[in-house]
Amino acid sequence: MKFNRYQHYKTYNLLLFIVIAFWSAWFVSSNSISNEVFLKKNSWLWLYILTFSSLLALGLTSLHFLRGPGFTESSMALFKTFFWTFLLCNLTLWPVPQVWIYLTASREINDRVEFTLFYPGPSKGKAGNCPVGIGYYDRDLQRYVELCAEKDQIDRKARKLYVQKCVNDYGARIWRYHFIR
Repeated sequence: MKFNRYQHYKTYNLLLFIVIAFWSAWFVSSNSISNEVFLKKNSWLWLYILTFSSLLALGLTSLHFLRGPGFTESSMALFKTFFWTFLLCNLTLWPVPQVWIYLTASREINDRVEFTLFYPGPSKGKAGNCPVGIGYYDRDLQRYVELCAEKDQIDRKARKLYVQKCVNDYGARIWRYHFIR
């Protein structure tokens, strides 16, 4: 049996393609829920992500140091290892609290709240801004919430906003709202 020396590269490229496909799917799916999930005001979940990312980056940097290059290039190589590991880990884990809230929020709450309209609405990232923003203070989240709306959804004679949401200990997922006269 003849050994194909390029088989290793084919397997590596296939594995790399699968990892990048899953990573891209993770970002697209987590970005699609970011407009309807809100964290509580004083949430410390981001601190856990930064701590985990720092510890992982330190661990991989120490492994690199133990295997590492010569003394003359080690400080810059170690810095690059720490920086890129920390950055990629943060980018990957940053939407985890929102996804966790989206999946585990189970207590339904219905609120009637006073609202304000503002033009243009909140940012939608690279797609620009929403045409109209709806803002109100949420008692459960203990913070001001901004929702995105289209101009044809707005009822100018409405006095209150009826908000339906699912809540857990870390935040809420607002899944429906409409205007009340």
